[in-house]
Amino acid sequence: VCSSDLRNIEQQLLQDTFPKTPAPNPKPPAAPATPKYPVQADSTNDMASNTDNFDEFIQRLITSLHSETFYVGIENEVLHEFNYLMGIDFEFEITPNAEVRPNKGSFYIKFPKTGLYTLRFTDKRKFKKKVSFEKKVQVQLIPPPQVKLSGDGSNSFKEFASVKDLFSANRLVTYLQIYDIPSYASGRINSYYVTRIPKEDEIMSTERVLNYGDVFSAELQKMLRKLRKGDLLMFDNIQVTMKDGTSRTASPLTFKIIE
Repeated sequence: VCSSDLRNIEQQLLQDTFPKTPAPNPKPPAAPATPKYPVQADSTNDMASNTDNFDEFIQRLITSLHSETFYVGIENEVLHEFNYLMGIDFEFEITPNAEVRPNKGSFYIKFPKTGLYTLRFTDKRKFKKKVSFEKKVQVQLIPPPQVKLSGDGSNSFKEFASVKDLFSANRLVTYLQIYDIPSYASGRINSYYVTRIPKEDEIMSTERVLNYGDVFSAELQKMLRKLRKGDLLMFDNIQVTMKDGTSRTASPLTFKIIE
């Protein structure tokens, strides 16, 4: 045996003395995280989770903020379909203090008075509590109410009415010309004056009746029966109590009687 063959045999024997470590198996892919709380019912079926990071929480919060205008005395929706758990996943504080009511993933605030408020949202899912987001909002009085005859489906001004229209309505109702305020916020009618102005060729003098409440009283109905084609009928000094605690005078209504 030559010297080179002896060296090869010695190297092979030396390698065989070290233990061989088997090759590791490939690591299986991690299972996707299962989201916990739904936040928005949209086309992407995006879900909120208690494992969302800080930036995701803020993004969901901003997306869910529902309104820029807030009013006294009514429930204002501030978060829409924001299904994190208040008190567990996050805290919601208002300064000055105002009432917060959660309902089916949305959150409503009832402000006691006008002024500047700070809405503070805190992410509680981390070990250390921290302020996540603050928003300042201006709270104002409910806009002035409008009035119309009951049963009138439109909110546009009408200048003509028949005696039949008046008796079919039998009352005045309030409404607001702002779509995002609930109808109950338009207020309660306390009283109003109704004036009959006869047409020019009629000798009868002007009549005026004070009506309490929204429904036409017996005295007012008696006057309405005297109406003739061409008369003018005016509702004015219409006193309304609003949900924000204020009293308002609504704009007058004037109708020309057509039959």
